[in-house]
Amino acid sequence: MKKVLLGMALAGLTLTANAVENHFTFDVLSSGPDIYACNAGIKHKNPSGSVGYDVGDSETDTEDTGDWLQDVMEYSLKKYDQWNDDTYNYVTNNRKSANGSNNYVTATGFTDTRSNNPSAHKIGYNTANELSVILSKLKFELSSERYGTEYFVDVCYYGPRFHDGGVNGAYFGTDAEVTFTNLFFKNYRQKSNLLVRATLYCDGSVKKSTSWKSANTSYRSFWNGHNLGTNAFTKCVFRYEFKENSTGMRANIKHGARVKVRSSINDPLL
Repeated sequence: MKKVLLGMALAGLTLTANAVENHFTFDVLSSGPDIYACNAGIKHKNPSGSVGYDVGDSETDTEDTGDWLQDVMEYSLKKYDQWNDDTYNYVTNNRKSANGSNNYVTATGFTDTRSNNPSAHKIGYNTANELSVILSKLKFELSSERYGTEYFVDVCYYGPRFHDGGVNGAYFGTDAEVTFTNLFFKNYRQKSNLLVRATLYCDGSVKKSTSWKSANTSYRSFWNGHNLGTNAFTKCVFRYEFKENSTGMRANIKHGARVKVRSSINDPLL
């Protein structure tokens, strides 16, 4: 009888369950910085007057100024898709020559009419397209009759796509240096009286620059741990320029150097 009454009581009872539920969607955006060689250039201004050759009998033969297109850079470029982390060949083993003017002929073709004052001009690189070019190979072949060639290489820093603009109580540091290794017995840097300087541009303005320095040592540090402030940069360009300061006749021997540049923008230094 008790079971029947219990069953009748349960049958007359209505149970209501109140469910609490939430759906929330969010995105995770991840991006770190990139740094890579991105451009190069060469120039050799055609000197006025003629070139003289000592024929070994205390006399000098006078010749024309010669063909200044004998200063050549050979290079390869890649396109870099930052979002897909993918690269593909863009230009392979191309060659360009100095044209006798005081303007650089560049690998990428991006216009650059910088004066001799590194702080007087802002390197462009205002678009993602320009920063998506990687310089994957570079060689300079210099055979103009006189020294006097100038050339450069750019290293591009492309900052994280997402950041809060800075880090409280910390600053970004930067290093720039170059190392030379002689390729042959004769010292190219000494014979050409090679000079070198470095300039750092970030988001369209000069952040650090040096005057011309002698390349007579195998290692040159331009700056180390330089304070860039607490704000993160979107785009920076390290430009390393090299100038043969000798105007004498180029030695008819094989002489050259292997050049390694090191560029860094460090995480905030706490």
